[in-house]
Amino acid sequence: MSVPRGALPVLAAFLACVPVTGCATLSWYGEAAIGQMRILAARRPVAEVLADPATSAATAANLARVDAILEFAARDLGLDVGGRYRTYVHLDRDAVVWNVFAAPEFSLTPHRWCYPVVGCAVYRGYFNRDRARQEAAALAARGFDVHVGRVAAYSTLGWFDDPLLSTFIGYPDERLAELLFHELAHGRLFVPGDSAFNEAFATFVGREGAAAWLLATRRDPERFLAAKHAALRRVDFFRAWRGRLRALYAEDLPDDQRRLLKGALFDAMRSCYAERRRRLGPGFGGALPASFNNARLAATSTYEDRTPSFAALFARAGGNWGAFYRAARELGDREPGARDEALRDLARAHAAPHRPEERDALLCRHPRVAAG
Repeated sequence: MSVPRGALPVLAAFLACVPVTGCATLSWYGEAAIGQMRILAARRPVAEVLADPATSAATAANLARVDAILEFAARDLGLDVGGRYRTYVHLDRDAVVWNVFAAPEFSLTPHRWCYPVVGCAVYRGYFNRDRARQEAAALAARGFDVHVGRVAAYSTLGWFDDPLLSTFIGYPDERLAELLFHELAHGRLFVPGDSAFNEAFATFVGREGAAAWLLATRRDPERFLAAKHAALRRVDFFRAWRGRLRALYAEDLPDDQRRLLKGALFDAMRSCYAERRRRLGPGFGGALPASFNNARLAATSTYEDRTPSFAALFARAGGNWGAFYRAARELGDREPGARDEALRDLARAHAAPHRPEERDALLCRHPRVAAG
């Protein structure tokens, strides 16, 4: 359940022209700026990499796929490609950055970090894994639930020509297309300070765009479409369990008792997830880790929760990408409260209400769980 992509606020380190206070904050800006500069300095034109005899056959084959995907993004999806993904960087690691997420022990509201230009975000990215772990440990010592997620790609929102990276260039065709469309979508629309809007918008564009690309290239999209529908089922699943957790956290109970009940609810959620995965097949998603907590649940909801709203918006636009982007931008221009309400209305209009037995199925209700 890692978070593989996103609009990373390390960009703020490059663009900040305001003073920052505190050694930890200043240190992060320095590390982020250096990490970004190293990525930019290491870029090589794809044509040069392909002509290099030292380039492996596998890397060459992977890079050769990209032009057709980018052409589709510009022509059929209306995404601005420009000079992005025309260069390549090989990294001697399996992630380009590591994102830190945090949430209070008894809350699903994610901790936020704020930056110049890009506003606040619910994660902080580190090019150094040890630094990310140190930040997570410091937050855990303050009582937060924490999660550190590997990131294969990120967007600088069009400020720089983002390169292809060895961390994702070997993905299967449909997954590579989805990732590139996701990152290009960040450059099309980005609302400062609203991570949930930005990530759900890009996640929807990535998935819907990849499905369209598979159909246009006469490939069998069934497996990918099944995975897309499974992702929507996961949205419902996690939404139902967040409701149970929120109800618990709102109760006036001693912390020790709430802590025990929280652990029992997360154990029940893992068991229920495994049960639904057995029934629905592996397309429902990978197994939940034992460390699944408020922070990891907040990270998952940031990327997934509002995707049904954008699916409804796309349907209202008649499947026309230009009309969809205009409608999404209009939403992004609203005040946060009005934007959230409009997104909720869209989600309600898109999804049929769950019957009681369907809600029970999402929670795997039986006496052991229902008594939580």
